[in-house]
Amino acid sequence: MPRSTLTRDLLFAVGGRRDLIGDPRYADGRSRIEHSDFLYRQVRGILRHRTTAEWLELLHRHGIPASPVATLEELVGALPVADHPVAGRYRVIPPPVRFGRTPASVRRPAPLPGEHNAEVLAELGLTSAEIAQLQDEGVLRSRPRRPQEGTGTTAARQFEPGTGAD
Repeated sequence: MPRSTLTRDLLFAVGGRRDLIGDPRYADGRSRIEHSDFLYRQVRGILRHRTTAEWLELLHRHGIPASPVATLEELVGALPVADHPVAGRYRVIPPPVRFGRTPASVRRPAPLPGEHNAEVLAELGLTSAEIAQLQDEGVLRSRPRRPQEGTGTTAARQFEPGTGAD
């Protein structure tokens, strides 16, 4: 939805609705809120006459900020695919920020559930014997096994019985 008067008027002009330019129903923030249903109806009516690609090209050519809205499937489909040494192929979520002088990257696969239990618990002060007892009692999830033969799916990958995994 165009927020500034300039972009709103440009959208109305390029959309063939010059009659909406300067309409007092959205002259200020309070009016836009009060008449938001009207404004959204007008914008929807304008936008339905072209494809997303056509609108993006036209709006960008006229300096109106715009971007497509992706579906969840499109967002997930655009993520890079990597191979996990145990879990198989998965989508990698890249670092959320980008820095010019200190670029971030994903250097190793995600850990499996419980993969670092011993290290974390040791850092918290538990002894090797205490950690081993927790593993023997099935409190900790660890020791992943290879996937079942012939399934080829990540969902079929299971943990050994008695490790706390269901």
